[in-house]
Amino acid sequence: MRSWNVALIGVADHDAGAASALVNAALQVGGALGTAVFTTIYTSAKSSYLSSNTAPVPPAGVPPEALASQTVPSDSELAALPEPIRTFVTSTIDYMFSAEVSGYAHAFAAAAIMVVLISPIVLVLVRARKTDLPAGDTPVHMG
Repeated sequence: MRSWNVALIGVADHDAGAASALVNAALQVGGALGTAVFTTIYTSAKSSYLSSNTAPVPPAGVPPEALASQTVPSDSELAALPEPIRTFVTSTIDYMFSAEVSGYAHAFAAAAIMVVLISPIVLVLVRARKTDLPAGDTPVHMG
């Protein structure tokens, strides 16, 4: 099965190479820009969640270094903890995962909004028809 680049429809044969390079550059820049925008949205939403919601407070009398583990405990490790520490650890896990979910939810919501806004534009502007495609098995001259 053959696929044709819609962006090259209507481009003269002698300009196909330059047009293809322009399409490739636009895809590269667009991907980098999209990654930067969505990472910024994610980071902002996560930071906003963390600053607007209070973090769990460790139980009284527990030194901070006792709670300094950087890993999420397994269920058996969690069950072995005394009750006030177990409650603190589970609420801290919930707090951090909620911040992650907030960041991802905002980034995906922004992406969905962009798709909804851009789709009608694409549907109106892209007018490719089957008759616009090159006919036959002859390759298009690229030079």
